[in-house]
Amino acid sequence: TYPITYGSPISKPNGGFYLEPSLFSQFLAVSIIIEILFFKRWTRIFILFVAIVTSFSGTGLTIIVILGIPLLFKLKPKQALAVIIAGALVAIVFFNSEYGSVTSGRADEYNSQNSSFSIRFINPFKTIFLDDQKDVLIGHGPGQTERTQFPFEANFTAIPKLWYEYGFFPMIIFMLFLMHCIFSRNITILAAAIFIMYTFLSGSLLQPQTIYFTYFMLIISNFTLAEELAQKIQPARKTKRKRRKVRLVLR
Repeated sequence: TYPITYGSPISKPNGGFYLEPSLFSQFLAVSIIIEILFFKRWTRIFILFVAIVTSFSGTGLTIIVILGIPLLFKLKPKQALAVIIAGALVAIVFFNSEYGSVTSGRADEYNSQNSSFSIRFINPFKTIFLDDQKDVLIGHGPGQTERTQFPFEANFTAIPKLWYEYGFFPMIIFMLFLMHCIFSRNITILAAAIFIMYTFLSGSLLQPQTIYFTYFMLIISNFTLAEELAQKIQPARKTKRKRRKVRLVLR
């Protein structure tokens, strides 16, 4: 692991064996979503939330913030209110501490070309427009994001990688194909989290661990859809059974 800022005594945690703190925080976000959708073990959710806040990485929190409102709708009103209050308390305590001030100080990272935010979200798109206009449309060829020496550091996520190597229109086609693969059979919160994680937050396109993890999570997300459908069908079945019993009594 490495210091949160240069010379800082505070180091970013990576969970012991994750590739980097950013990936650690993303897995924490997915874990929170799975807990809320499947198990609702609130002690674990609280521990995971504290861990994601103290990971000093914004990528996991980004997933939670984007999908926070749909997640709240999956809870009962009392549970949703308790989650909002607990989350607010943790955030207030954290951001008023020394650790929180270091984290909030990273909010203007986009101004620095060498910051983690710029390397991941700004610099890759800058590389696309460095060369001729025709290269923006037809690309530079497969693997060129790794072989080309850029004037600044850039970590290519899926969209800028496809755009730089294959051009604008192939990137659009591939993204439509990817969305079809992820959302054709189910549109669930878990599937949306995996789409955000794979497309916007992962610095890879075809790494096996990323592909297999995405595939496995999409299989699990089918269970959430099946469970929701079962919950909608069950009350109707119960009413039918009750009506049958009433008829039998009358006879």
